[in-house]
Formats: sequence, C-alpha cells, structure tokens
Amino acid sequence: YMLIHYSVAAAALLQRPLTNDEAEEVYAVFREMGTLMEIPDLPVDYQHWRIDYERHLEQDLAKSAMTDDLFRQYRKHLGPARHWVLLQTQSLVAPLPVCRLLSLPTTSPLRRLLPAYRWLRRRDSARWVQWLLVPPLYRQEIAALEVRR
Repeated sequence: YMLIHYSVAAAALLQRPLTNDEAEEVYAVFREMGTLMEIPDLPVDYQHWRIDYERHLEQDLAKSAMTDDLFRQYRKHLGPARHWVLLQTQSLVAPLPVCRLLSLPTTSPLRRLLPAYRWLRRRDSARWVQWLLVPPLYRQEIAALEVRR
C-alpha cells in the first residue's frame, strides 16, 4: 500500500497528478505483484484500493520498536546528510497521518528545489543529483539497473 501511494504521490510531485487511467495502471502492476506474493483480498481496482487505503490509514498505522530500528538503520547506512534528505523527501510524499506518526516535518526545504530538479530531469541532467544521493557503496549496482534510452 505504501509503494502504491508513494508512486502516485511522487508522480504528482515530480511531474503532474496521474490521470485515473494512469493510476489504475500503477495499481494493476502492484496488484499483480501482490497476487504473485499470494496477498489475499486485494481490491479489484484503484478506486477500491483508495477506499481500502484510507481505512488502513485510520485503523492500522502503528509505530513500534521495529519502526525506530528501521530509521536507525537508514541513518547508519545512509549517513546523516542522506538520512536528512530521506526524511525531507518522505515528508513530501507521505500522507499526513504517517507524517504525524513518524514526526516527519510538515514543510520541507526540498519543496523549493523541486522546480530546479524538474528542469534538470527534462534535460536529462539530474543524474549528478542522483549520484550524490546514492551512497558510494551502491553506485555501481544502481548504475547497472538503469535502462539506457
């Protein structure tokens, strides 16, 4: 559910809000993955998923020792600067109940940088930003995943 939401929210943040058909396509991909993982009772389409997602936000969110450990591990493996960027980025795409639960900032200085990042992406010049964000240990692996146009 988080990955579906973040995909739709990131598209809206970096490009534009998705059309209903595009959101349905995103959901269909994740639904197929969920089906292959044998996750039961997945909503039939994006509109039904949205209803279920809102219910999950209201009823199923919880912060635990595992949440705290996850964020400690993020900080350990990313380092302080990249960890800060992660938290700021999450605050831009996470739903408000999640931001409150995780004490994420309600405003982010990264929002002011988005127009410049969009401009760089349109010119296929954002790779240096991505290079800076990826820890050196993983840069080769990430580069190998890139699809060349």
